[in-house]
Formats: sequence, structure tokens, C-alpha cells
Amino acid sequence: MLFDPVIDTVKTGPWVVFLMVMFFGLFGPPGVPYYWVIYCVVIVIFLFVTLFLVGACERYVFFVAMILFTGIGVMGFLFSSVLYLVVSDIFGEGSFKSIAIGLSPLVLISLSVAIATYGGRPPHTFVLAGNKVSIKVKRREKYSAGFLAGILVLAGGGTINLLGSLNGGALGVLAGTSGCIALTFYYRHIIRDLRVLRIRERTMPSPYTFMRIDEIREARTRWWLGRLFKWMGSLRQSTGS
Repeated sequence: MLFDPVIDTVKTGPWVVFLMVMFFGLFGPPGVPYYWVIYCVVIVIFLFVTLFLVGACERYVFFVAMILFTGIGVMGFLFSSVLYLVVSDIFGEGSFKSIAIGLSPLVLISLSVAIATYGGRPPHTFVLAGNKVSIKVKRREKYSAGFLAGILVLAGGGTINLLGSLNGGALGVLAGTSGCIALTFYYRHIIRDLRVLRIRERTMPSPYTFMRIDEIREARTRWWLGRLFKWMGSLRQSTGS
């Protein structure tokens, strides 16, 4: 689970998000100057971030926030790109109306994330053991799996409509955007608590880490990527001394 990472989550989760960024980035809006240059730069940056998340990252808040918000942001970008294509047939490529309307899904999703982050008082959904973090079991069971599956199907159905044809694209964008906003609302308590943890760890001698950090460290000793980061860390320490 993302909010209580185990070995498989650390090993595969960041790569799934990286593939999302790489794949959905291919559906960027046409006619945008230097888009493919920006796309390549973003892919290189996310590749290095992914390598770090898999091989070395021990900061709970950074790991969870990167995967969660990147996934939501990528879907918002996809919906905005497709809506831009739809309205460009009406207002023309590069027009102010096309750009403004096309950005609306990303703006709405970003607004929902901001409301989830800063709205209301955090309900303390995490369990803390020193600087180790996991999520409360009750929080996992409060909502049915069917409810979450319905949200994901809604967003996924919208995505299929967008990729398959531009006919009815606006309806697909509406469904996908609504699904992302609903997903943000579903995880609003966790998102608020992530902000609280981030504020608290600024005054801590060491940042919050995974509850199963010992298992993850042991697993990384068997991964070539984990050994690479460990070698780089020891090389930097020997150079600094």
C-alpha cells in the first residue's frame, strides 16, 4: 500500500509513476513551442527521481507525496491536453480560449488538492513510532473497496474515451476530472496529515521514515540500485573526510 510502504511498493511504485509520466506525456498539446524539449527534460528529471526513490529514499513524506501528487498531476495534464485538442477544433490552436479552457481540468484538480491540503483540521490518520510512520488500520477499512474501485473505474473510463477517439472527448474529460477530484476528496485526511508531518519534521533531528524501514534497507542490499546508492554514499563520505 502506498501509505504504508512495503518492499514491493518501494521497488515498483516509483517505476509505475515514471511510466505514467513518460506515456501520458506523449499526448501533450500540439503546436506548443519547445514542448518536446520540455518533455525530454522532465523525463530525465523524473528518471533520476525514480532511481532515488527506489534505491535510496528513506523519507516517508517525500516518497508518498511524490508518488501521490505526481500520479494525480499526470492525469490532470492528460485531461487538459485532450480538452485542448477538442476545443482547438472550435477556437483554433494556440488561441487564448483554447488554452484557457484546456487548462481547466488541471486547474480544478490542483484546486481540489489545495483544498484537501489546507482545508479543515487534520484527523491524525497516521500511527507514529518515534520517527517511523504507518497508516491507521481503521482508516483503511472506513470506506469500502467498491467505493474506491468505482472512482478508479470512472477515471479509467474517461481515459479510455480520450485515448480512443475525440468524439465525446469533453464528456470523457468531465468523467476523468471528476474521478480525480473524487479520489482527492477520498484521501483528503491523509493529504492534510502529510502536510502536518512535513511541518513537524522540519524541527526533528531526522525525518519521518517508513515503519518497515529495516526490511526495506535489507532488501536494498540485494538490489543493484540499492548497492549503487550505498557505494555512492560511502564514496562521498570518504571524499568529505
